[in-house]
Amino acid sequence: MLTILPRELKSYFQTATGYIFMIVYLMLFGIYFTYININPTPNNAYTVTIENMVFIFVLLSPLLTMKALSEERKNKTDQLLLTSPKSVSAIVLGKFFAAIILFFITLLITTLYPIILSFFGDIYLPTIVIAYIGFFFMGCTFIGLGIFISSLTENQLIAGVSTLGISMILWLVEAISSRFPVDSFSGFIFLIILASALNGIVYYFSKNIWLTMSLTIICVGILCAIFYAKKSFFEGMIKRFSDWFSIPLHSKDFYLGILDFSDLIYFISLICLFLYFTIFAIERRRWT
Repeated sequence: MLTILPRELKSYFQTATGYIFMIVYLMLFGIYFTYININPTPNNAYTVTIENMVFIFVLLSPLLTMKALSEERKNKTDQLLLTSPKSVSAIVLGKFFAAIILFFITLLITTLYPIILSFFGDIYLPTIVIAYIGFFFMGCTFIGLGIFISSLTENQLIAGVSTLGISMILWLVEAISSRFPVDSFSGFIFLIILASALNGIVYYFSKNIWLTMSLTIICVGILCAIFYAKKSFFEGMIKRFSDWFSIPLHSKDFYLGILDFSDLIYFISLICLFLYFTIFAIERRRWT
């Protein structure tokens, strides 16, 4: 990993991707910070600035990940990496941490703003630090997602658009979850569709139709049994599921100065899950 990391970090600035990401993000951050302080409102705490600028990061994060692995496949250099003494996990982690370091440096530069504010009055530093911690782990989650999607295609544009699309779904799902049906039958149908989709992923990775069919039958059978025995279990299932995947919902406490370790575990778990899927996808391609 330590040999991959410097190379990947250097590549961000050789192709100007790193410069574009940092310049655009810092420029927008500076404009918003200036505006919210020139036109103060009752809610113009610096943590509000951080919370609102997370959305801008979501829009720009595909720049950090769309070429991470897709470019290797397009240029056929992935074969050199896969036949090198380095393990797949070391390659993936090297690329992941290179993007994380660039993101961290960009985030570190924005800490100049609370320093500026401290010259004009008192600021509550612990709340700002916790807000930055939440921002950092949320950003790492979106980067992990982007790395995974980049491993599935050799087209950088497809990787970038797909990352942006899925990121926006995760960002907006809380806002639309209140419109989802809450009756038990809708929840039952939703779980059947979800189980079918997950089994489709199993087939994509295993190419074993009998395993996929067996798992599908078992899942549907279990769901039917639960629905027959306790319909209330499925009430509000769609909303509960969408709320669990709502990344903003799991980060709200950070911007209030509350360090919730369950939310940290949530972000770390998603990061590990995305990296595991990435390694698995590459390993599967390596031996097929």
